[in-house]
Amino acid sequence: MKLTLPAFESAFSGLAAALPPADATLAGCAAVVFGSGRLIPSYSESYGPEWYGSLKKPAWTPPNLAFPLVWTSLKLLQSAGMARLVAAAAAASYSPASLLPLGAWAVHTAFGNWWNVVHFGRRDLRKSVRVMAGAWLSAAGTAAAWWAADPAAGKLFAPTCVWLTVAAALNVSITRLNAKED
Repeated sequence: MKLTLPAFESAFSGLAAALPPADATLAGCAAVVFGSGRLIPSYSESYGPEWYGSLKKPAWTPPNLAFPLVWTSLKLLQSAGMARLVAAAAAASYSPASLLPLGAWAVHTAFGNWWNVVHFGRRDLRKSVRVMAGAWLSAAGTAAAWWAADPAAGKLFAPTCVWLTVAAALNVSITRLNAKED
């Protein structure tokens, strides 16, 4: 089946209409979203995939390939939502209220980056659960702020909350299964 824009539109009920046109704002937002993960080094010198591979994990753990695929997709959606919010903020002369959703996203991103440092860099499973709770709460706050500013942007961020719920459950499960090793 060939996926044309009308077929995509009908299959995903308005999602295509929520996406901003490809322009410099969208490209800039994508650079910010994808680049933000590079602001804080996530892994210590001793990090290696063998550590994560050695952890006990629940049977429902997604395959390793799922993580970069899902996060790349989520960051693309976040980029599109952020472009909508930046355009709305520009239209509002960058009033403090128009910048709140972008600030919420920055807080969420800081929690996500810090989780990588604690979980993978420091290998502190118990503390990573607490940081994940902050990441999840900040994602919920970001989704609410984005939705209030622009419902389409909120819809574009909502899948991040779904994935973080899965990630949080996985984080808790791995921590419990490896309690003696932590």
